Amino acid sequence: MRNIAIIPCYNEGRTIGEIVTKCKKYVDDVIVVDDQSIDDTAAVAQEKGAIVVRTSGEHGPGKACSFGILSALQMGADVIVTLDGDGQHDPEEIPNLLKSCRDSDAVITSRFLDNSTKVPFYRKLGIWLITVAYNFNSKVAITDSQCCFRAFHRKVFERISITEKGFGFSTELLIKLRQTGFSIREIPTRVFYFDDFSSNSSMNPIKHGFMVLMNTIKWRIRCELLGG
Repeated sequence: MRNIAIIPCYNEGRTIGEIVTKCKKYVDDVIVVDDQSIDDTAAVAQEKGAIVVRTSGEHGPGKACSFGILSALQMGADVIVTLDGDGQHDPEEIPNLLKSCRDSDAVITSRFLDNSTKVPFYRKLGIWLITVAYNFNSKVAITDSQCCFRAFHRKVFERISITEKGFGFSTELLIKLRQTGFSIREIPTRVFYFDDFSSNSSMNPIKHGFMVLMNTIKWRIRCELLGG
């Protein structure tokens, strides 16, 4: 089994080196997708042994993730692990995802399964609303639709593609997984938040949450009502 980690990045030069080093202990290759950073993200990642690919044109986390998936498939990945480049996800947990992926098509992680993560209230509220929109009228519910520390078998991306360029890709992918009939397993994870708000995200949390919520509703209608 060839395991490859994908790390979409935008201006993560201060954290990406350590993340790449830790990831390389558990996967065969690490792909850092430099989403047109203006800092030294690409140089640091390459120095630590990552394969660096760069997006072009309009950028965003969804597009960066899609670039990384395509590269991993071309490199012969059997299992693809996705995680963030800002230090909020712990690469030491990768073995948990790989183990869980042995009997599931996709493995997602949750900050709420064991309450080990102290999630800021504004984030908890936004995640809850988006997750409710994803779970509504579904036979199988999840607790965290927004944590992008995940693992997927190759066959998932041979049938599913990400079209959202922005953060809406997180639930677009989950909705398509459910519609296509792939099995999803949720396991606990611990996410690290910085005391400085700007280090966690450069986006307005209300605007970000509303955008992802609307995208979740859009993809549920498109996939489950319109059959597309």
